[in-house]
Order: sequence, then structure tokens, then C-alpha cells
Amino acid sequence: MTPHELVGRVVTLPILRFGPPGAFLAVDPENVGDGAPVVLLLGSEIPVDAQTGDQLTVYIYNDSEGRPLATRKLAALELGQVTHLTATDSNRIGAFFDWGLPKELLVPFAEQTADVAVGSRYPVGLIRDRQGRLVG
Repeated sequence: MTPHELVGRVVTLPILRFGPPGAFLAVDPENVGDGAPVVLLLGSEIPVDAQTGDQLTVYIYNDSEGRPLATRKLAALELGQVTHLTATDSNRIGAFFDWGLPKELLVPFAEQTADVAVGSRYPVGLIRDRQGRLVG
């Protein structure tokens, strides 16, 4: 399994090693050697007493550059799920929704089935766009 296949999901992964940016979590606990696929959990989110081998439950999402990143904050929905979310902003590319992560969820105009009013709640499903990014 690759880190990109985990994007949009809650998973429990072991800490493989620590580095300056944070903890590197093993994507495949059976493959922990050099070159093994990993996903980064930023230092600010590492539990104080964490050690190599500890299992952490994380949500995998894409950072602003499209790289898979782990967070201990859990999003309101996983890939393929639908839930009601509140619209927080709207601009020329679509509407943004609060889904529990620092980076709000974009629902592009092409995916909207109704006009979106900021402050209102709507059912939103989580999918990947053609570039593999999470969108509503």
C-alpha cells in the first residue's frame, strides 16, 4: 500500500522513526526497512511520550503541495462517506466547508447540486478529483 492510497481515511499506523519535521509512520507495518513507504506526522502533533513502535490513529490528507500528510485531528468524513457540513466561504472556484481539519474542504462548482449559502449546512460527500485531491 502507498501513502496516496490512504488519503481520505482514518488508519492506525506505527511510528517508524523520528526526524526534524516530525514522526514518520510506517504505511505498511510489514515493510519497515530502508525505502519503506512512510507518511509524516508533524512534530506539533506527536504525543509527548511517543516512542518508536507506538501505534497512532491518524487521518491522512493532502498538504497544500499534494503530498500525503498525517494528522491526529479526525475529519468529519472519510473517502466515500457523506455528512452534513457548514459552508464557510465561497469564491470563483467553489465553496469551502468546515470538516474539522485546518485546510477547509473545497466543493468545486462542478460538484455542487445547489447554490451554496455561507453559514448553511449541506450534505457533502468526500471524493477524489482527477488529480487525486480530496474534494466534496
